[in-house]
Amino acid sequence: MAASSPTHSTRPPEGSTRLHRKVLIVLATGQITGGLGVGATLALGALLVSEVSGSSALSGLAATMNTLGAAILAIPLARLA
Repeated sequence: MAASSPTHSTRPPEGSTRLHRKVLIVLATGQITGGLGVGATLALGALLVSEVSGSSALSGLAATMNTLGAAILAIPLARLA
């Protein structure tokens, strides 16, 4: 029997490297934007609670409720995984 050459190439198709780079940039930008949004929400939530309630002692309530809500939702979401 004669040795035959493989029918598939191990090299990526032309242009796929550029596509992978673009996808990676979009995903990284989305992660950065989302992280900034979460941080800004916590900070502005504390300021909003402080202004609405008139008490700076309650300003941490926004971050506490955000963390508590995430913890409560993590349990059913973990069961789905």
